[in-house]
Amino acid sequence: MTGNQLKEHLRKMGITQEEAAEKMGVNRRTLQNWFKREFLDANTTELINAKFNMKENILESDDEEYTSKNNVDDLINSNKLLAESVSTLVKINDMLSMKVLKLIEKE
Repeated sequence: MTGNQLKEHLRKMGITQEEAAEKMGVNRRTLQNWFKREFLDANTTELINAKFNMKENILESDDEEYTSKNNVDDLINSNKLLAESVSTLVKINDMLSMKVLKLIEKE
């Protein structure tokens, strides 16, 4: 489901952004960010389906191949960020270890 589709479905249901955000337990800014997304993730789509009893086929993208590619790309990007974070943590750990060793040597 795209953000535009969500926005249109809520409009057709006569639900304001404030009402929709409250019903889903998110703030209005989060909902507005969803409206800007090309595709909503599975968890967000499930939440919308559960709260507004929308049929899943309405929520699914017309282009499943593109959605799958987007999900794979998102996972790859998440893994890259995770790897970078782990690398940074290892460097910090090494620096702290060196400092501890220097402190021990001084004693």
